[in-house]
Amino acid sequence: MRTLLSSTGPRKTAVFVLALALLAATGFLVRAQLLRDGQLDDNRDRLRSACQGLLPHEELARRLPDDQDVVPDEYGTVLDPGQESRALLDCRLPWGDGREIRLRAEALLARQLTLPGDSDGPFPYRLSTGVEGFVHRFERRGRAEAIASVLVHCPKGLRARGGRSTGVQVAVQLPAENRTADRLLAARTALSFADWTTGRLGCGAAALRTTAPAPAGSPPSGHAMCAWLDPERADRAAGRWTHSGSGRFTTWQNSCSGRREKGAPAPRRLELEGVETHSAAGALGRELYETEFFTGPEADPDGVRTFRRTEDGSTFHLYAASVCDGGPVHHRVSVTPHITYDDEGMARLTATDWSRITADARAVFNRYMTADDGWPRRSHCRGTTVQEELS
Repeated sequence: MRTLLSSTGPRKTAVFVLALALLAATGFLVRAQLLRDGQLDDNRDRLRSACQGLLPHEELARRLPDDQDVVPDEYGTVLDPGQESRALLDCRLPWGDGREIRLRAEALLARQLTLPGDSDGPFPYRLSTGVEGFVHRFERRGRAEAIASVLVHCPKGLRARGGRSTGVQVAVQLPAENRTADRLLAARTALSFADWTTGRLGCGAAALRTTAPAPAGSPPSGHAMCAWLDPERADRAAGRWTHSGSGRFTTWQNSCSGRREKGAPAPRRLELEGVETHSAAGALGRELYETEFFTGPEADPDGVRTFRRTEDGSTFHLYAASVCDGGPVHHRVSVTPHITYDDEGMARLTATDWSRITADARAVFNRYMTADDGWPRRSHCRGTTVQEELS
């Protein structure tokens, strides 16, 4: 009997120790969960107050982490006019491996005139004249993100660090979950952000609304005013071309581009491989001309121009000016011919070669200015003069 009693003692002790361990583990798990809940609550509070209260709290709250700090960082000349920053407002809530929520607004300057690119579908809200919208959803580092950008014309203009401007560009970056909902959320946030920014600036932009959906069947951005770039309507290198550009009409700026994709058949010497047009009104147009003016390499006494290969090929420009519905407008037409280089990466263009490139640039310019579906005709441009040819 004594033996039986002595053998049950260690068992009871073991059960007691196990119970204590389970109790401690449960307490640890409960404490860890409470800490995670507290972390998530803190992050949600920061989300609610960050970025001037412009973020859609209800939709984004569930996308925040519960095991990491999300600490807002915001600056910009709208918040502090004395800051030396290009940003009107830049607000970030970063966490983890590159994940973040971000809003950024800048004055639109000529060097930014190449637009964010085509949307991956129509902008989901109806946009008024003077407003352009782009929205993308893509994978980066194995995580989905939605990015929306809105460009707004400011009739009164505004002064920015890089010079005087007539437009504002805002961008919104959000962690993504559902393709359709992501596009709507990013676009809606961008419009609200743009409306807040232009209102704070007092730059004369009309109020923006997010209640009217885009008309059913709206075409994708990028082709509405760039159809004149169709290869069948231009003497360009054979092969497949990609096109992009402004998808909505505004009276203050336009951009179109076409580029031949690499591959067979090989283009002949001096055939055009790339074409771009930019038009901008007011201060934006003046900066386009004044800061980016370039007419190509200088000719030697025999009329020969020598230059080195660049990564994207050699692009040459023609500049012109008009008066259009948006006021004084500057145009830039850029052409990229197929040029052969020697083993040292150098090329020589004779006077005859240069005359051909100049004639091609003038032909593109004439087609752009006279196309019924192009921006200059729709903007009723008149009194056009060529300021600089490629010679």
